[in-house]
Amino acid sequence: MAESRAEKPEGVGNLLGRAEDIQKREITEWRDAVDRVTNYLSSLADQAKQHAGWPDSQQSLQHANDMREVSRQMTQAVQMWNRTREQFEANKAYVDLQNKLIEGWPKSWVADRTFYLGAGLLGGGGIAYAVLGAGAVVDYVLLWISGMVLLGVSIVASAIYDRDRSTYFADVRKRVK
Repeated sequence: MAESRAEKPEGVGNLLGRAEDIQKREITEWRDAVDRVTNYLSSLADQAKQHAGWPDSQQSLQHANDMREVSRQMTQAVQMWNRTREQFEANKAYVDLQNKLIEGWPKSWVADRTFYLGAGLLGGGGIAYAVLGAGAVVDYVLLWISGMVLLGVSIVASAIYDRDRSTYFADVRKRVK
């Protein structure tokens, strides 16, 4: 069963592309219509100046100026749209770069493995206590102490690794900006 177009989620880039197409077409049509009205009002104002008896020359001239202002603002909106699109594309490229750097950074396998071992030894100590009872104090206490030491090593290794990682990314961010 094929999904219809309405059911598929669209990415921001696709939506921005569609909005840009609509913007180019619609605003261009609107601006052209505003320019036609502006030209018509300007010609009315010119005709009114030639015929001294027409009282609408000032009003036509004022409307023509208003329409020129609307046309200027529409042009400004198109320019702002283009700047917004360019900023979006630049930010998207920057985020993609950051994601690639983060994906490329190797994981701290030592810290991960010592964490798993520590958690396993703590759990093993609990099982030893449950199965062997209070008589095997040395066994489960040894497992618990070993587990806690490995968890502590894991936390310290992660902190050192994360500090190095954040320093590296801060340097990369400075170079990219």
